[in-house]
Amino acid sequence: MEDGTVDAVVLAAAGLARLGHDAGRAPFFERYYVGDLSDFRAGRVLGMNVERRPAPNFFNNDIVEVRYGDYAAKIDFEYRIPLYKGTRSVYGIDLFARAGLFGIAGKRDIVDPPYGYRGARLIPIDFTANLGVQIDTSAGGFTFALANAIGFLPALSEER
Repeated sequence: MEDGTVDAVVLAAAGLARLGHDAGRAPFFERYYVGDLSDFRAGRVLGMNVERRPAPNFFNNDIVEVRYGDYAAKIDFEYRIPLYKGTRSVYGIDLFARAGLFGIAGKRDIVDPPYGYRGARLIPIDFTANLGVQIDTSAGGFTFALANAIGFLPALSEER
Protein backbone atom coordinates (compact mmCIF):
# COMPACT_ATOMS: atom_id res chain seq x y z
CA MET A 1 0.00 0.00 0.00
CA GLU A 2 1.06 3.59 -0.48
CA ASP A 3 1.18 4.55 3.20
CA GLY A 4 3.61 1.76 4.13
CA THR A 5 1.06 -0.39 5.93
CA VAL A 6 0.93 -4.06 5.15
CA ASP A 7 -2.02 -6.40 5.44
CA ALA A 8 -0.57 -9.73 4.31
CA VAL A 9 0.86 -12.69 6.14
CA VAL A 10 3.07 -15.18 4.33
CA LEU A 11 3.48 -18.88 5.10
CA ALA A 12 6.22 -20.54 3.09
CA ALA A 13 7.54 -24.07 2.94
CA ALA A 14 10.96 -24.63 1.50
CA GLY A 15 12.80 -27.79 0.79
CA LEU A 16 16.42 -28.14 -0.07
CA ALA A 17 18.05 -31.34 -1.11
CA ARG A 18 21.73 -31.18 -1.83
CA LEU A 19 22.50 -34.75 -2.61
CA GLY A 20 25.28 -36.01 -4.74
CA HIS A 21 28.77 -37.25 -4.65
CA ASP A 22 31.70 -36.34 -6.83
CA ALA A 23 33.68 -39.01 -8.57
CA GLY A 24 36.26 -38.81 -5.82
CA ARG A 25 36.40 -37.04 -2.53
CA ALA A 26 35.30 -33.42 -2.76
CA PRO A 27 37.80 -30.84 -1.48
CA PHE A 28 37.37 -29.98 2.20
CA PHE A 29 36.07 -26.47 1.47
CA GLU A 30 33.45 -27.83 -1.00
CA ARG A 31 31.87 -30.28 1.44
CA TYR A 32 28.58 -29.50 3.20
CA TYR A 33 29.02 -27.98 6.63
CA VAL A 34 26.62 -28.28 9.58
CA GLY A 35 26.57 -24.49 9.99
CA ASP A 36 25.24 -24.15 6.44
CA LEU A 37 22.11 -26.04 7.50
CA SER A 38 21.59 -25.33 11.22
CA ASP A 39 20.44 -21.88 12.33
CA PHE A 40 21.91 -22.60 15.78
CA ARG A 41 25.46 -22.59 14.40
CA ALA A 42 27.30 -19.87 12.51
CA GLY A 43 27.50 -20.39 8.76
CA ARG A 44 30.55 -19.88 6.66
CA VAL A 45 31.77 -16.35 6.02
CA LEU A 46 33.46 -15.86 2.65
CA GLY A 47 33.90 -19.64 2.49
CA MET A 48 35.64 -19.86 5.86
CA ASN A 49 34.29 -21.81 8.82
CA VAL A 50 34.34 -19.84 12.07
CA GLU A 51 32.44 -22.41 14.17
CA ARG A 52 33.93 -25.50 15.83
CA ARG A 53 30.91 -26.83 17.73
CA PRO A 54 28.84 -29.74 16.38
CA ALA A 55 25.10 -29.59 15.70
CA PRO A 56 22.96 -29.17 18.87
CA ASN A 57 21.74 -32.80 18.62
CA PHE A 58 18.12 -32.40 19.77
CA PHE A 59 17.35 -36.03 18.86
CA ASN A 60 20.37 -37.56 20.63
CA ASN A 61 21.71 -39.28 17.52
CA ASP A 62 25.01 -39.50 15.67
CA ILE A 63 24.77 -36.03 14.05
CA VAL A 64 26.97 -34.86 16.92
CA GLU A 65 29.79 -36.80 15.20
CA VAL A 66 29.32 -34.98 11.86
CA ARG A 67 30.78 -31.56 11.05
CA TYR A 68 31.20 -31.93 7.28
CA GLY A 69 29.41 -34.23 4.88
CA ASP A 70 29.12 -35.31 1.28
CA TYR A 71 25.31 -35.47 1.43
CA ALA A 72 22.85 -32.96 2.90
CA ALA A 73 19.11 -32.29 2.95
CA LYS A 74 16.93 -29.70 4.68
CA ILE A 75 13.24 -28.88 4.88
CA ASP A 76 11.86 -25.93 6.76
CA PHE A 77 8.68 -23.92 7.17
CA GLU A 78 8.68 -20.17 7.55
CA TYR A 79 5.96 -17.80 8.71
CA ARG A 80 6.41 -14.12 7.86
CA ILE A 81 4.51 -11.09 9.00
CA PRO A 82 5.31 -8.04 6.89
CA LEU A 83 5.74 -5.02 9.16
CA TYR A 84 6.63 -2.39 6.59
CA LYS A 85 6.66 -2.15 2.80
CA GLY A 86 8.56 0.75 1.27
CA THR A 87 9.78 1.85 -2.12
CA ARG A 88 13.01 3.74 -1.53
CA SER A 89 16.06 2.64 0.46
CA VAL A 90 14.12 0.21 2.69
CA TYR A 91 11.98 -2.12 0.58
CA GLY A 92 10.47 -4.09 3.42
CA ILE A 93 10.73 -5.24 7.02
CA ASP A 94 9.38 -8.65 8.01
CA LEU A 95 9.05 -10.48 11.30
CA PHE A 96 9.72 -14.19 10.72
CA ALA A 97 9.65 -17.54 12.47
CA ARG A 98 11.22 -20.61 10.85
CA ALA A 99 11.54 -24.25 11.90
CA GLY A 100 12.66 -27.39 10.14
CA LEU A 101 14.78 -30.51 10.00
CA PHE A 102 18.13 -31.13 8.34
CA GLY A 103 20.40 -34.04 7.79
CA ILE A 104 24.05 -34.24 6.86
CA ALA A 105 26.33 -37.23 6.39
CA GLY A 106 29.58 -38.20 4.82
CA LYS A 107 30.27 -41.38 2.92
CA ARG A 108 32.14 -42.73 5.96
CA ASP A 109 29.09 -42.08 8.19
CA ILE A 110 27.00 -44.32 5.93
CA VAL A 111 29.49 -47.10 5.19
CA ASP A 112 31.14 -47.27 8.62
CA PRO A 113 28.87 -45.48 11.16
CA PRO A 114 30.27 -44.26 14.48
CA TYR A 115 30.44 -46.74 17.33
CA GLY A 116 27.80 -46.56 20.06
CA TYR A 117 24.72 -45.77 17.96
CA ARG A 118 22.03 -48.24 16.90
CA GLY A 119 18.68 -48.13 15.14
CA ALA A 120 17.15 -44.69 14.52
CA ARG A 121 20.06 -43.03 16.35
CA LEU A 122 22.21 -43.82 13.28
CA ILE A 123 20.22 -41.31 11.20
CA PRO A 124 22.09 -37.99 11.40
CA ILE A 125 19.21 -35.47 11.52
CA ASP A 126 18.59 -32.48 13.74
CA PHE A 127 16.12 -29.66 14.40
CA THR A 128 16.69 -26.05 13.36
CA ALA A 129 14.68 -22.93 14.08
CA ASN A 130 14.98 -19.17 14.00
CA LEU A 131 13.02 -16.08 15.00
CA GLY A 132 13.80 -12.50 14.09
CA VAL A 133 13.45 -9.52 11.81
CA GLN A 134 14.57 -9.37 8.19
CA ILE A 135 15.14 -6.03 6.47
CA ASP A 136 15.44 -5.72 2.68
CA THR A 137 17.24 -2.55 1.63
CA SER A 138 18.91 -1.14 -1.45
CA ALA A 139 22.25 -2.08 0.19
CA GLY A 140 21.20 -5.72 0.64
CA GLY A 141 19.35 -7.88 3.11
CA PHE A 142 19.93 -7.78 6.85
CA THR A 143 18.69 -10.34 9.35
CA PHE A 144 18.57 -9.82 13.11
CA ALA A 145 17.71 -13.18 14.65
CA LEU A 146 17.89 -15.14 17.88
CA ALA A 147 18.94 -18.64 16.76
CA ASN A 148 22.69 -18.17 16.73
CA ALA A 149 22.63 -16.52 20.17
CA ILE A 150 20.43 -19.33 21.51
CA GLY A 151 23.00 -21.79 20.14
CA PHE A 152 25.45 -20.55 22.78
CA LEU A 153 23.25 -21.70 25.66
CA PRO A 154 24.99 -24.41 27.69
CA ALA A 155 22.22 -26.92 26.95
CA LEU A 156 23.02 -26.65 23.22
CA SER A 157 26.80 -26.65 23.49
CA GLU A 158 29.07 -29.62 22.95
CA GLU A 159 29.69 -30.14 26.68
CA ARG A 160 26.39 -31.96 27.23
